[in-house]
Amino acid sequence: MKDLTNIKNKELTIILINYKSHDLLRECLNSLKRQTYKNFNVFIVDNTPGNYEYYKLEKYKKKFKQFFEIYLFKPKLNLGFAGGNNLAIKNSNSYFILLLNCDTELESNTLEKCISFLKENSDVGMLSPKILYFKKKNLIWYAGAYLNPRSIYFSYHIGLNQKNDDKYNVITETSYACGAALFTKREIIEKIGLMDEIFFMYVEETDWNYRVKKAGYKIIYFPEAVIYHKVDVINKYNRLGFRDNPFQIYLYNRNKIIFTMKHFSLIDIISFFLKFQFRTNFFEIFWAIINNKSNFFLAQIRSTIMGLTIGIRRRPNRNCRKLLKAEMNYLNKFIKSLQVLEKKVIIYYKRI
Repeated sequence: MKDLTNIKNKELTIILINYKSHDLLRECLNSLKRQTYKNFNVFIVDNTPGNYEYYKLEKYKKKFKQFFEIYLFKPKLNLGFAGGNNLAIKNSNSYFILLLNCDTELESNTLEKCISFLKENSDVGMLSPKILYFKKKNLIWYAGAYLNPRSIYFSYHIGLNQKNDDKYNVITETSYACGAALFTKREIIEKIGLMDEIFFMYVEETDWNYRVKKAGYKIIYFPEAVIYHKVDVINKYNRLGFRDNPFQIYLYNRNKIIFTMKHFSLIDIISFFLKFQFRTNFFEIFWAIINNKSNFFLAQIRSTIMGLTIGIRRRPNRNCRKLLKAEMNYLNKFIKSLQVLEKKVIIYYKRI
């Protein structure tokens, strides 16, 4: 942890969580190099097993040193998005914090515009800029968000796959700021606490946003600043652009249940299960059966059981330390099993 000594005091700390994405991260750093706003440093948490990615990150640290300071973290286990960001936040000393995905690039004035807006609006707790597809820069990926536990959709990005036109250029309050590019302030974190690490990844920023709203602050969609996200355009052929492996299925399903059980009324919870969760479970289980995907089937069943178990404990804010430890071990074993499967598939295709 020698990187944590003598951290320079900057107004903004940008946190990047790396998992096998050093190439994307390098391009993200290049976009940060071009920012008109300069009063920031970068914290990178490397959740990738082994040392190869970390070796690359050390090279980036030297390469970008003339533009901004980079501080590296290498936890013993994959801490996920929530735990990784928490680790960086606890070691930062900046007033403003930006959680940023490695697969993003920023327009040159993005940081300047967002920080200026936050300084001028003390009632804003969290903020996200407009997010466009990198490959289709005329299409929107995020222009605010909708969240309603009584809806058959539960939550979605406003403007998704829509043409980037003037109706999405209005600064508005929204349900949640997107974790791909989420600005917040030190005083907010001190009031509501860090991310709930039981989520690991997916829905953790939604939970964080909801706690900010409950504390009386605004969540803002800020289209005057723009970033570009390197994800495929969502369509019916990529299963709604999400959940293409059992690990994603497990976390996405489990975490929505935890979030709903944690925050909403009994009527909302019942509505959530009747309108959204049972329908989702049926679709995923049916898909797993007809495609002979036993690991997807098991992920769906276990995620529902653990979602209810953790959600019941989290609702009265009870301690989940033992469950958190058990889930962290389970998730890291899950990741290792997928890596073994991935290697077997690569070897198989090399042979044929």
